[in-house]
Amino acid sequence: MAKTKKEDEVGKEVAQKPASNVSTYVSDTDDFGDMDSNDIIIPRAAIMQGTSPLVQDGVANVAQIWDSTQQRLLIDRDEVGKIIPLVFFKDWIEWNPDRTSDEKILDRSRDPKSKLAERARNFEKVTNSDGKEIVAVTENYNFFCIFPEPFGLEYDAIIETPDLINDCILWFSFNRTAHKLGKLWLNRLRSLKAPDPATGEKAAARMFAAAWDMSSKKREGDGNTWFVPIIGNYTILPVELVVALSNKASELKSIMDQAIERDTEKGAGVDDDEPVIIADEE
Repeated sequence: MAKTKKEDEVGKEVAQKPASNVSTYVSDTDDFGDMDSNDIIIPRAAIMQGTSPLVQDGVANVAQIWDSTQQRLLIDRDEVGKIIPLVFFKDWIEWNPDRTSDEKILDRSRDPKSKLAERARNFEKVTNSDGKEIVAVTENYNFFCIFPEPFGLEYDAIIETPDLINDCILWFSFNRTAHKLGKLWLNRLRSLKAPDPATGEKAAARMFAAAWDMSSKKREGDGNTWFVPIIGNYTILPVELVVALSNKASELKSIMDQAIERDTEKGAGVDDDEPVIIADEE
């Protein structure tokens, strides 16, 4: 039976359409076999201030929490999101007193016995380019953490496939105006209790045993307005999820020195959150 013209055209159309091959996108082939810990960069999460580059460029608004490296909104202003800490560490930063310089950081160290750490403990002061006396070196509380909601991460999915969070790990720092808040959260984490699966009784929990509420809050003083992170209530996570996060935290600790070194070359990845006069949005 001869084909009609319409049938013939449909046949040609189907024949010309390239076949869909899912394996092109999902394959057992490792395209990143040569990648090692020296190649890993952990993106920064930060609260947007008036001086933040993303705010200056009109991309973000003050008080929002952004992945400032990949330019992804994590928590909007006046909203509450979730944060799960995985790894904690401290470092000490000597800030450039010349606020007009592109080089924000003069030196930094992770050694608690370093000269920088000693200068921070002694609250050494310098005069900045605005004529204001400021501390020369600050102690900073740093967390490698995940913000599950912006990445659409479901807990059950993480339990089944822990590597889903590999691209969702972010670096959040509590420094300068937020330093005391970071110390407060660290102590809350240290006193966290969770039910022991074996006995049912509450016992000391791992750092990543809970998801915490996070938002930002406006602070004012001396004619300045700025924003700080606020950590609120927490929810204890399922045991299976804590186990998956424990393995991921161990992986992070094994490569953290190289990852931190890649990011912390003088001035890299740090947003200036020193209080400044900004056009606040109401």
